[in-house]
Amino acid sequence: MSDGPGGSRPAFVVVDMQNDYCHANGIYPRNGFKCFEIDATVGTTIATISRCKERRIPIVYVQMMWNSDAQGCPIDAGLIVDQSRPFLRDEGLRRGTWGVEMLAEMPAPDYSIEKTRYSGFHNTSLEALLRGLVVDTVILAGVVTNVCVEATARDAFHRDFRFVVLSDCVSAFNRKLHEASLENMQIFGRIVKSNHLFS
Repeated sequence: MSDGPGGSRPAFVVVDMQNDYCHANGIYPRNGFKCFEIDATVGTTIATISRCKERRIPIVYVQMMWNSDAQGCPIDAGLIVDQSRPFLRDEGLRRGTWGVEMLAEMPAPDYSIEKTRYSGFHNTSLEALLRGLVVDTVILAGVVTNVCVEATARDAFHRDFRFVVLSDCVSAFNRKLHEASLENMQIFGRIVKSNHLFS
């Protein structure tokens, strides 16, 4: 793996760029939760993946997915469904469905991590993977900026990984919350546009 910006050893972690979040037919857009400028965000992310691959920076996809009981209800989603998104009680983000797949245009990653909570680190093997790759910096893209991306950034920081959020490779359902999240995260991490990542 090549050195990244500033001599770091990074991994590019893409959070939740899945059909149920980002595709027009996904469960979130069908329920009125649409990420702004998602086509441009996905395009910029794909271009950044290509640049990272040229530098042998590992690409990690993090995907939200839940198991279901015999009635189709999610059994490991917790309060995300009960208090936050009740429309997910009936469908969406179920293991083995089209909705949990990454968008079709996304290139194949080097590694994939499954999660059941907002943070990519919570009860997953992401930290062990990054330690095994001798990574010290997490470059972040994906959705939703103020929820899963920020939760992953905070947990990266708490585990002593530096992080960089690419401001043009993240999106959210609400632009105001997106901007507030970027402003907040720059207190303990870096926020840059993708074209400045390696400059």
